[in-house]
Amino acid sequence: MQKKTKIIILAVLVSVAIVSAAGIYYESKSSRETGNVSDNVPSEKEKILSSDDEIGFQEQVAEIIKTKDFSHCEKISNDTYRKVCVNNIALDLAQEKGDVSYCAELDGNMVSVSECERGIVLAKSASEENMEICKQATTKEVASECESGFYQAVSLKKEDKGYCDNIGDQKATDECYDNFVFSMEFMKDIKNFKCSSFRNQDLANDCLAYKNMKSDQEPDCSGYKSSQYMDLCLMRIYNYFSK
Repeated sequence: MQKKTKIIILAVLVSVAIVSAAGIYYESKSSRETGNVSDNVPSEKEKILSSDDEIGFQEQVAEIIKTKDFSHCEKISNDTYRKVCVNNIALDLAQEKGDVSYCAELDGNMVSVSECERGIVLAKSASEENMEICKQATTKEVASECESGFYQAVSLKKEDKGYCDNIGDQKATDECYDNFVFSMEFMKDIKNFKCSSFRNQDLANDCLAYKNMKSDQEPDCSGYKSSQYMDLCLMRIYNYFSK
C-alpha cells in the first residue's frame, strides 16, 4: 500500500505546486474547500489488492498519465487508481495550459477543484500582470481571492511593495505589505532586520521572539500567533531534533 499512497500523494503535491507557482504567501479569508476524508478511503475490495496488483495498477496509471488522455483512464478497473489517473492528468493540463476548465475533471476529494482553480488564476494573473484573468475562475469566491492576492503576487514578482497600495481595503493592503516584508526583507537578512517594520503587531512580536531564540535550546513555539513565524519555529524544532 505504500506505493499506492505515493501516487495519491503525487496528485496532492502537483496541486500544491500549482498554487506555489503564483509565488505568494497569503492566507485566504474564507475557508478552503476540502474533501471528506472518508471519501478517500478505498473500499474493502480494494484493500485486499495483492502486491502484484498494486504494482500493476501503478505502472498502468503512470503510462496513461504520460498520454494526457482522460479516456484511457477508463481502462483502469480499480476505482481509486482511476481517480488518481484522472486527477493527475487534469492537474498537469491545467498547469501546462493555464486553463481552469481542466480543474472540473478533478474528483473533488483527493484534490479540491477550488484549489486547482485558485492556483491557476493566481499564477496566470501574476505572470501576465492582468487581474482580469481572475474572472476565469468559476466561482465568485475564488475570483475574489485571486483579486485580493493579485497585487501581492505582483509585488513579489516586481520586488516592489508599492503595488500593495493598489488594494482598496486597508486590512488587505497591510497583509500584502507584511507578507512582502516577511518574504523579501526578513527572510533575506534575519540578523539585521528590524521587527518594527511589520504593520501587524503579532508579526512584530513574533519576529522579536524568533530572533531572540537561542540556537542551543529546544525551540518553544507555544507563544507564536502568526502562521509565518509558527512555520519557522516548527522548522527550528525539526532541525533541533534532527541533529
